[in-house]
Amino acid sequence: MRTVRIIPLVLLAILSLASCKNNTQKQASQGKPYEIIVVASDADWNGALKDTIMSAMTEIIPILNAPEPMYTISRIAPSSYNHMLKLHRNLMFVDTGEQFQEPGMYAQYNVNSAPQIIVSLTGPDAQSLTQYVSDHRKELQTVFEIAERNRSVALNKKTQNPTFSKEIFDRFGFDMVIPKFYVFARANSDSNFVWFRKHYQEAEQGLMIYSYPYSNRSNFMVDSLVKRRNEFVGRIEGTNEGSYMTTSSVFIPVVTYKRINGRDWSEMRGFWDMEGDFYGGPFISYSTLDEETGKIIAIDMYILSPNHGKMKRNYYRDLQHLIYGVSFPSDEKKDNKNQNTETK
Repeated sequence: MRTVRIIPLVLLAILSLASCKNNTQKQASQGKPYEIIVVASDADWNGALKDTIMSAMTEIIPILNAPEPMYTISRIAPSSYNHMLKLHRNLMFVDTGEQFQEPGMYAQYNVNSAPQIIVSLTGPDAQSLTQYVSDHRKELQTVFEIAERNRSVALNKKTQNPTFSKEIFDRFGFDMVIPKFYVFARANSDSNFVWFRKHYQEAEQGLMIYSYPYSNRSNFMVDSLVKRRNEFVGRIEGTNEGSYMTTSSVFIPVVTYKRINGRDWSEMRGFWDMEGDFYGGPFISYSTLDEETGKIIAIDMYILSPNHGKMKRNYYRDLQHLIYGVSFPSDEKKDNKNQNTETK
């Protein structure tokens, strides 16, 4: 077990280390992804404090077909905190009193089960703790997100299909972890497009990888990314004759730029439609420049879930986590070179 005080400036660094440790000889954690059990007394769980916590943790995820919260929250009183609940994967304790000199957040990992995260929100009174949570809502959201992401990445590695990984490396020159639950859908003869699918009873997750020449920085602007995307996803046919996938023109995709595992990526979120048919859904696409080949690599992922009552949140986040299983040999060379330079 390890306890970590959550400090915004060092949050990401400490979590990546703490969440991977001390998980031996523990019972398997219980509960579903992105479900959090809050343990709080009636006195603490009321008024502005409750509203602020709920506002932070049930913030709506952008660009899904219907509004869905980041987390599903269930609150129990301390007297109901039994052995089974102690094994839950995500726990949050809320406690106020004079024994606490100042408000704060603390994370503990793998206390009763593994993998598990327990976050304690403490403060001398409800007012100060409410303000603290309001000021650090992003940190509170992120500490649970990183824990869920690390679990997903670990599971993907555990269930990796080496055949898929080899296929990707041979075609594109980078490594990517693809779980065995996916199936190989199609690849073109030009070696610059592959498509994997993962089927559920009422849904489908899709993953496409494609590459094309880089010319200038405008290639990472939304118009260029959409144009290129349509060239490749148009190869996916619908159920009606002549139908094909395309990027929805009703909603302009949103592009942000992120650094993931030491590499720069553009992240594009939007909706896809099936031209000539009547279905679609959300997608998320990551693009990066492979300087070794002078090509842009795009990892494009989508959800098909016609059941409007079915939450898409977990499907969507599972796809997002796949990007953390990507590594380029050129990045490893840079890391080794930097390490050698630092030791001189």
